[in-house]
Amino acid sequence: MKNVIAENYLCFPALLEMIINDAFDMNISQFEIAEYFGIVVPCGYKRIINNQSESSSSLDFGIHIDLEKIQEFFEKNRIKFKINYYEINRVSDICFADFIRKHLRHREYLICSYSYGILYGKEYANELGHVSLISEVNVNDEVIIYDPGPDGYGKKLVNELHLYDAIQYRHGGIYTFSIDS
Repeated sequence: MKNVIAENYLCFPALLEMIINDAFDMNISQFEIAEYFGIVVPCGYKRIINNQSESSSSLDFGIHIDLEKIQEFFEKNRIKFKINYYEINRVSDICFADFIRKHLRHREYLICSYSYGILYGKEYANELGHVSLISEVNVNDEVIIYDPGPDGYGKKLVNELHLYDAIQYRHGGIYTFSIDS
């Protein structure tokens, strides 16, 4: 899979770019994706796309993910993905690793949304939301993720329960993308 480094506040579009390219060999950039959905940036931040608004709250930054709008984007671009979302409060921490394994076995792409500060131990960024692509759970129930950055981008090995807590802190969840046949 081709790794993509996200522009600030485009972590979700960067991961969509990666999985669309991997599954369908299509090149739709994170900027094209962000333009379609719109992004929220801090007040006074440079303009990266036209469909951009500002907020003073870090809770608002990035893309506001709407499943129907994502499915509409897929249909408009003839991308045969089916998307599902699983709120973390519907997945037990005891079954978290098994939940991930089950979806990976079904050849799905998994994007998790979480608190950047909680996962990386940066308290000043606890309210900042972030996403990563889950690629594997090893025998020790450690999760291998791809963090699109831009800061500290790359593959990371994270503790399963620490990731679970970071997801829960932001009331996040896991988005699954499966090829719709």
